[in-house]
Amino acid sequence: KIMSALDSSVIVPILSLLLLFLLNIKIFMTKASKQHFPPGPRPLPIIGNLHILDLKRPYQTMLEKYGSIYSIQMGPKKVVVLSGYETVKDALVSYGDQFGERSQVPIFERLFEGKGIVFSHGETWKTMRRFSLTTLRNFGMGKRLIEDTIIEECQHLVRSFESHRGKPFEVTTVMNASVANVIVSVLLGKRFAYQDTQFLRLLTLIGENGTEVITLLTSVLRDQTQWEKPDTFNPEHFLSSTGKFIKKEAFMPFSLGPRMCAGESLAKMELFLFFTSLMQKFIFQPPPGVSHLDLDLTPDIGFTTRPMPHKLRAVLRA
Repeated sequence: KIMSALDSSVIVPILSLLLLFLLNIKIFMTKASKQHFPPGPRPLPIIGNLHILDLKRPYQTMLEKYGSIYSIQMGPKKVVVLSGYETVKDALVSYGDQFGERSQVPIFERLFEGKGIVFSHGETWKTMRRFSLTTLRNFGMGKRLIEDTIIEECQHLVRSFESHRGKPFEVTTVMNASVANVIVSVLLGKRFAYQDTQFLRLLTLIGENGTEVITLLTSVLRDQTQWEKPDTFNPEHFLSSTGKFIKKEAFMPFSLGPRMCAGESLAKMELFLFFTSLMQKFIFQPPPGVSHLDLDLTPDIGFTTRPMPHKLRAVLRA
């Protein structure tokens, strides 16, 4: 009798919890079916679709199954995803005002209080963007002054590469520091040493109306309808049959519309000057014992898409 009483005291709560769990699933499924969202995979309670997302190519499987507009459940939040050149361009250009807001992420709202050019909204954001563009021009954006600042940083970067004397070294940190130093030099009038501990720490910190919408620029840059070999380094994507440069409309690494990157011209200038300065000075090779077939070009997944930490050799040209 005692054992029977103990069994019932254990079994009843377990059955009650199981029944409550099944009831929650039923309510969750019913609620999801009544919402008018684009097609997408069936979510699970609590985690949504997080268990099936491919972080390296999150769009490819969904794009093939559901088309260029689909919805996924990110935990408790329903998100609509736009992928492919035509869909993303139409949303950002033709309906830029409707898609120009930022989602309200609690941690960012707590840290930034809806301020700044990245996380602000509405009229506040428009004012911040105008102010930012004007300030960048005043600091020399598009003028010789900013070019001189980048060239000076290139010289520091070249000396840093030379200091390794052709031996393998990890390149990601010093490249990130050199790019950040350009902005620091413009804003503060000084630069940081690449080994500065404080500087290195700072580098590591970083449907219905109101429905969160994600525009996948990665899917645009690898859209098979726009690029002959989207997953291969192929300069011919930008060259005509006679070798002349072709401007590709689907090449939009800085996005489009009202929220496009305000620092596009600065980024392009940095890319050109850093690249040419390094290529004129060095021949880049993998570490000893590593062939080009061993190189992994899979990007690191995080707040941004960036190269994985890697080593290389910078050998001075003869």
